[in-house]
Amino acid sequence: MSKDYCLKSSCRVVTNTGDDCFVGIRSENNHVDVCFPVGFHLSETEEGLRNDVKLLLSTLSRGTTVLDGSIPIVTMQTDNKCGFPFADYLEVLDYYFSHGYYVEKETSYRKNGSGKIDWKRTIKRFAPYPQTDNSFVYLDFITRASSVNENSLITLINKYCVKKSFMSIGWLFTDAIPHDDVSFFNEDLFISILNNKISNTFNETNRRLFQAMKSIIINDPDNSMERIFWGTYRFDRIWELMIDEVYGINSDDKRRFFPKTKWIMRIGEKKQGENASLIPDTVMYLDNEIYVLDAKYYHYSQTESISDLPSSSDINKQVSYGEYAYEHHPDGYTYQDVFNAFLLPFDMSISSYSDNIYLNFGEAVCEWIRGNNASYTRIQGILVDTKALMSMQRHSVFQQQVLKKVIRIES
Repeated sequence: MSKDYCLKSSCRVVTNTGDDCFVGIRSENNHVDVCFPVGFHLSETEEGLRNDVKLLLSTLSRGTTVLDGSIPIVTMQTDNKCGFPFADYLEVLDYYFSHGYYVEKETSYRKNGSGKIDWKRTIKRFAPYPQTDNSFVYLDFITRASSVNENSLITLINKYCVKKSFMSIGWLFTDAIPHDDVSFFNEDLFISILNNKISNTFNETNRRLFQAMKSIIINDPDNSMERIFWGTYRFDRIWELMIDEVYGINSDDKRRFFPKTKWIMRIGEKKQGENASLIPDTVMYLDNEIYVLDAKYYHYSQTESISDLPSSSDINKQVSYGEYAYEHHPDGYTYQDVFNAFLLPFDMSISSYSDNIYLNFGEAVCEWIRGNNASYTRIQGILVDTKALMSMQRHSVFQQQVLKKVIRIES
């Protein structure tokens, strides 16, 4: 581990280095580690760190449905209990730190009271008085005023969820726990109210809060967790997943770019046997060009060592992908050229070479290739800022355009 920040004395926020490849949240030896991936730039404020933790959790959530054999890439162990709504606790606490408890304003209407005139209700209820100049005037009005209702049920539910969130993961940030207690609890009633709020709100911040509160009511364990393991030792798979989601074509189309091999037998029953296909990580199709991208979650940005770059087998395989794509044009794809790139993580904020999201640091070539100057034989090495990638929208054409320019850089 390297460079750590403290949310509080018993909690460290760290980034991966060396042999420790765990990414996630874990507790051991009476303290908690929040472990970020290679190249993630940690914020230096409490609010920034909370946002970093939220981004980490949302990224890890992508890996909960990815299987490595029969094992999910991201696993969760919390004192042998399941259903620990970590991300929902964080959402509730984040809202509380920013706004306090959730409260709603109640609108009251009264005749000739102080406040803003509600003309729609006034016109419906009162008749205007005619004037000598043939105009009309209203002598009575309906006015409306707003007041904060701090004792509404939705506020009580929020107070309950805030308290549970502090008891469960609040120790990540502070020793202080709100003193407000909600003695009344009715799960069915709480869920009904939250479902109604979720269905009728157009405020996205409030919608996320209500959904998190609902998850806490449904999934919250009885006690706080003192032993937590929520994360992965295979962030390389999530790195591949993020690259594919941001830059790649859909999985069905990508299959058309899988180089295939087979055996033609001379003995036995002489049957043909197909081998498993080579599978590129990501195929990007942009401006009538193909870009074959290989996601490599390597530590090169930390070590600048050639040994932490893709090996000869990776390079040769990438050339095969490019050649296959160049020679075989699947239906629906028109292109003249094919390009190759390896995508590795880095932290642009501490890089001495670039302060941009992407950095083309070199290219890999095959010494055995002679007389073939095709673009796919020169595999570009690209560093991608980890935090920026984790924040990108899926299938971002803008980011694809930027990456294209970085790959096409003239060496």
